[in-house]
Amino acid sequence: MRRVCLASLVLAVACALASGAEPATPPVSRLDALKPKLLSKERAEREKAYEAYLAEGDEGRKQLAADLLAIRAAAVAACRELGLTDATQKKLLAAHKKLSEARKEALRVIFDKTIYPDANHGRAGQPVVDKAVDAVKAAHPAYRRAFDPVVHRLGRALRAYDRIKEIDPWLEKLEAKDVELNPPLDKLMGCGAELLKVLQEEAAFVDYSERVVRYNRLIRTTASEGERRVTELTNEYRMQLGLKPLAISEPLTQAARKHSQEMQRLGYFAHSSPTPGRGSPGERCALEGYRHYAGENCASGGGADMAFRMWYNSSGHHRNMLGPHNEIGVGQGGPWTEDFGKRPNLDLDNPPRTLPKAPPAPKEAPKKK
Repeated sequence: MRRVCLASLVLAVACALASGAEPATPPVSRLDALKPKLLSKERAEREKAYEAYLAEGDEGRKQLAADLLAIRAAAVAACRELGLTDATQKKLLAAHKKLSEARKEALRVIFDKTIYPDANHGRAGQPVVDKAVDAVKAAHPAYRRAFDPVVHRLGRALRAYDRIKEIDPWLEKLEAKDVELNPPLDKLMGCGAELLKVLQEEAAFVDYSERVVRYNRLIRTTASEGERRVTELTNEYRMQLGLKPLAISEPLTQAARKHSQEMQRLGYFAHSSPTPGRGSPGERCALEGYRHYAGENCASGGGADMAFRMWYNSSGHHRNMLGPHNEIGVGQGGPWTEDFGKRPNLDLDNPPRTLPKAPPAPKEAPKKK
């Protein structure tokens, strides 16, 4: 009899396959359907899933606790992947201390006008500045080699820790057993609090810098290759000194380029324009619709690298490049102009994809004879 039943089952499956029909699968329960939503990238979607589990009563609470514990276990494992030995931690802290001290000293002498005066473009203090900046350049490569791999892993760990902080209040509400809630991050990662703070600061700096690079790559701008090169040189230098890079602004680019072109056309070299309404850098930026002007550099000519070196070797221009700005526009028209801005609402995640409307050009002053 058993053989007959087995033969009948095999025959039934064979008939189903022959007819093209798929074997029946058990229906997905509501709780099983909610599981993928726990892994959503959107926190609001995950929060809705938590509430949906709870709406299923005791069974839902029990399943939510089990599913959250599984997700949490994976997050804890990701935090522990950092795996820094004591020797590595000491090496990282030593590299950070060396570069931090070099950066601090370089910025100190650059912004000290008794050492690096405005008079004569600061030539008296340029050797002191060069020595301090060279110390930063010497320490920077070793620092990057030590920190970059760790910061890359840290990003995953920090995201995992954020998920733990989100899950633990729910587990506490669900009265989960045998789990240590709200563990300190340094304990999870197995590194000292001092190093963890350094790593978090470095991770935030790297994240900001990468967002600026992406922004500058995607923004719709008329900046030429040479104008972009000056921006890159300025940003590379700022980042070496631990300062945030600058995002390209098309209005600032237009203001800078038009000033360079006018200087070439009218035969003058100055920050002040003889054209009514364009007299000051702030006025020129405002004409392009930009109201957050913060500084301007001008160079008499040459290529992009030469323009940067001219500003580097001039105290006031040097300090301008390192100011508390967040936007930049570079323009060439014979001479070079570099305009800086500090926009309070800069959105690095949404670079403008269309060019701003061009303003009407003011009546130009007569060319110098």
